[in-house]
Amino acid sequence: MPKKISEQQIRDILNEAGDRLNLSCSHVPIEISTRMRKTYGSFVFKIKQGHLTPVAFRFALKLVSGDYPEEIVRHTVLHEYAHFYINTISNENRGHDRAFKTTCLRLGISPDTHFQGNHQEKPRRGYRILCTGCQEEVAQRRRVDAAKSITQKYRSGCCQAKLQLKKDIF
Repeated sequence: MPKKISEQQIRDILNEAGDRLNLSCSHVPIEISTRMRKTYGSFVFKIKQGHLTPVAFRFALKLVSGDYPEEIVRHTVLHEYAHFYINTISNENRGHDRAFKTTCLRLGISPDTHFQGNHQEKPRRGYRILCTGCQEEVAQRRRVDAAKSITQKYRSGCCQAKLQLKKDIF
């Protein structure tokens, strides 16, 4: 069973990679994002007047919440370190070019640019918004305040009937 990964464990993986390639990233903040839906991690930087400045390593909350095996978390963290490394030493965004892929191999991870597994996320609690006339689902929301707002402000498009909330897991 996968376990929750702490920010310190992420930092330890990053420091290990920094020691291996002789480029520390200890000054780069780690951020855990609740908004990342389509990606597990990213290395955020800015380029100003031809100089690349690291801003942060961002990781999706879903990645570190214990839903994924530690191997996937480790691979993702090292993947983002590879972006940090190659972009920093070249002072430009290298994307997933040959140099990036070579860096991945030096770190002992696959140079694949996307997760290749078949892991499915666990269903989460939320609210279904139903038409009171025909019981058709109108919308889904995770937050109760957003769901209540819809039921108070709108009517269904199918029957023009009032809307109701139903707690559910999806």
